[in-house]
Formats: sequence, structure tokens, C-alpha cells
Amino acid sequence: MSSVYSFLDSWFTRKCLWASKNSLKEIVSSIKKFYQYMSENNYVSEKDYKDMCSFIKENMEEFLEQVDAYDNGTYYDIF
Repeated sequence: MSSVYSFLDSWFTRKCLWASKNSLKEIVSSIKKFYQYMSENNYVSEKDYKDMCSFIKENMEEFLEQVDAYDNGTYYDIF
């Protein structure tokens, strides 16, 4: 889940010029659907799918705040 976190928390926001709250929500929806497909076809367990959905739900506000900060110029990159 760390790679999904890294993607949603910073990479997508910094690298995709079209990043917005709506596009982030679309990306999250796609990730969930992908994991659902993987679960239905036994590539990942159902528990992993549910954990991913729960993880995204718990962190969604933070992801949206990052997009907001980048849009209004208050984003601070520590690197």
C-alpha cells in the first residue's frame, strides 16, 4: 500500500498537470475497481482488496488536501 500512498499523496499531484480533486477521485475509483477485479480473479485476496479500500478511505482527505495545496501554491516539497 505504500506505493499507492506515494502515488496518490505526491507523485500524481506533482507530475500530472491535470491533477484536481475530481481527477484524483477518478484515479482512486479506478484503483478500487482494479483491485476488485484482481480479487474476483484470485490475484489478490479479498482481504487485501478490502484493506486497500479501507486504506484509501482513511487517507482520502489527506490526498485531497495535497491537491488543494499544489493548486493554490502552498504545497511544500521536502526534497
